Amino acid sequence: MKNILWVIALCLTLTACFESMEDRAVREAKEYTERNCPTPPDNNTILDSLTFDKATKTFCHHQRLIGAADVGAYVFESKRAQMHEGLRSEVRASLHYKIYVEEGYHFAFLCRSGSTGEVVFVDTIKNEEIR
Repeated sequence: MKNILWVIALCLTLTACFESMEDRAVREAKEYTERNCPTPPDNNTILDSLTFDKATKTFCHHQRLIGAADVGAYVFESKRAQMHEGLRSEVRASLHYKIYVEEGYHFAFLCRSGSTGEVVFVDTIKNEEIR
């Protein structure tokens, strides 16, 4: 009888510890944001937060542009293909995102002007582009 109670307790503990990949992604994005954001400026960008949307399985990097990078949306539109390829390469090379790429997740980048708050660039890297 005692052994059966231990087995039941162990099963309940293991079941309680299980976390879906989507829940893990939400938790990790939240923890990263709480620990590291806003990040120090790097190449005139500041990462303000990282979020994960369960419905679309998409990580979203919310960035603020400062200094020389704080230009209007028209500049980003003229270099959209070049920026998309650069972001795709970064996600593909990231060891942190490897498990999420394997699970079929997507990665979005939303950039706001540091001076006006206006969204100047939005891009999504679909999982099919990374594999």
